[in-house]
Amino acid sequence: MADGADIALFSLSVDLNYLKANLTKKFAVAVKVSSPQVGTSSLSHAVILIDPAFLVPTANFTAVASAKVASFSNTSLNAVTYSWDYGDGTAVSTAKEAPHTYAAAGTYNVTLTAFGALGESNKSVKTISVVIN
Repeated sequence: MADGADIALFSLSVDLNYLKANLTKKFAVAVKVSSPQVGTSSLSHAVILIDPAFLVPTANFTAVASAKVASFSNTSLNAVTYSWDYGDGTAVSTAKEAPHTYAAAGTYNVTLTAFGALGESNKSVKTISVVIN
């Protein structure tokens, strides 16, 4: 840390494949700042906790339909981005949750894909049927 600096950058590399192979374990990295200005105060130490469960998304949602509008409640876990296929041929949505208006009555298979921190290689999919009157 430069003399008089309030902040200093450092690099930390994490092997995500190793974490994916050890999803039930938790890891901690201890970091100690050593400089004449910091000394041995409690602020000279930090612990970074890594829980690999964040790498595994779980897609989950519920739907409520009223007239031709379906409202979706996204209760997915550990997801970073989303993709909604409303089952009616309209464009896919990437919103976390948004109501969708259907043009016609019918039963539609709605699919939510929840993507985790690793993107396309790390996704979860859930499909439910929605009845529009």
